[in-house]
Amino acid sequence: MSRRDEPFEERDDGPSAEDIERFSRPVDARCQECGQRVHEDVDICPHCRAFIFPDDAPAARSKVRPLRTIFLLALVFIVLVLSGALALLMR
Repeated sequence: MSRRDEPFEERDDGPSAEDIERFSRPVDARCQECGQRVHEDVDICPHCRAFIFPDDAPAARSKVRPLRTIFLLALVFIVLVLSGALALLMR
């Protein structure tokens, strides 16, 4: 069966010019957390699982740590309140 006789869906024309351009660029991004080199199009570092933010978005990166800190402080506060309430009930 020649290539012309194959149905359109079964033809593999190979990568498009856009794919070649996108994937032929060198890996030039680094993870902000672990410093490993990663492809510039990734959102999460495959080495340490940290989010990768573009260099032009420092504000988005700075929001992640304060939210984590607020969550941990709220969790500690809730545990302390519940343990105090439990101590009062056990009296």
